[in-house]
Amino acid sequence: MDCGNVPMSGQMPLISVVLPAYNVEPFVARALESVIAQDYPRLEIVFVDDASTDATRPVAERILRSCKRPFQVLRQEKNGGVSAARNAGLQAARGEYVCFVDPDDFVNADYLSTLYGIVSPNQADIAFCGFNHYYEDTGVLVPERFRLKKALPQASDYLFAWHMRKLTASVWCFLYRKDFLLSTELRFNERCRRGEDGEFIQKTLLRSAKTVFANIRLYNYVHHKAQITAVGIRDERAPELKRQMRLANVRAARYSLRHTGPGKLRRAVLHVQEPEIMLAPFVFYARRKDWKNYERRLVFLRHRKVREVMYASVLALHRSPELFFKCVAVLHCPKLFYWLRARALPR
Repeated sequence: MDCGNVPMSGQMPLISVVLPAYNVEPFVARALESVIAQDYPRLEIVFVDDASTDATRPVAERILRSCKRPFQVLRQEKNGGVSAARNAGLQAARGEYVCFVDPDDFVNADYLSTLYGIVSPNQADIAFCGFNHYYEDTGVLVPERFRLKKALPQASDYLFAWHMRKLTASVWCFLYRKDFLLSTELRFNERCRRGEDGEFIQKTLLRSAKTVFANIRLYNYVHHKAQITAVGIRDERAPELKRQMRLANVRAARYSLRHTGPGKLRRAVLHVQEPEIMLAPFVFYARRKDWKNYERRLVFLRHRKVREVMYASVLALHRSPELFFKCVAVLHCPKLFYWLRARALPR
């Protein structure tokens, strides 16, 4: 581990910005420069190189050594995935608050000051903001549409909004109080390489005593051809990535049910999240036009528990009618559902 520009005495940095990086040489400079340019004065940069095979780390070290911000450079001996890298950064972070920035994205100059400006006076565990989509090939910046129009009274209300598709966010939109993460023992699942951020967000929103929201877009999520999320539905890697996302949602749902009593949040898990989990493979293989694997999964519809879970979506009909009708279509007209999604006849 390298530490540079760290004060020998005085107060430690208040906010730690963790950047987990693997083979992002073309993008890492822009990401680091956007963090260095923050108008918030008290921060440290924790750069975690996840055993990159390109010049990611040398580029990062050159930039960090020339800046006036405190920093740490952690080197993973072998590539363990973004979850392991984020956990290593969280463990090393010295700040009172911590956030995560992906090394191929970039942030606005007031990203940290705005989030800190709402999390600290409200004594909240979590603050988060909106984001933009930035398309690398065209240079176009597209705002993510806000479905959440105002702050919500209870921390759990944000998780309910997540289930109702009124909250779109990823882990890089959030600023966390580090003691909250440590006391709840919440970490990224290192066995999961896709969907790990959604699982982490659901767990943290559930356990937070207070969450606050800045109705402003401060983060810029970059779309480029090299990223894992750019894997197309026809790509041979897509089924495994989709499976990992589904398992992450299963773990999050079970966690929610263990830590949630009767109420609307529990109903959202039972009547929305669980039916969506059951439905997801049918939607995926229909869109992929893969009748063989779609047909293989029809056998699961014979199980009473599976059918009960999917029929439970009727109890959320007033909030999510589309989900209910999709579940009914798969249960009663699976070939028709396939044709409607694939625009192709089963073969």
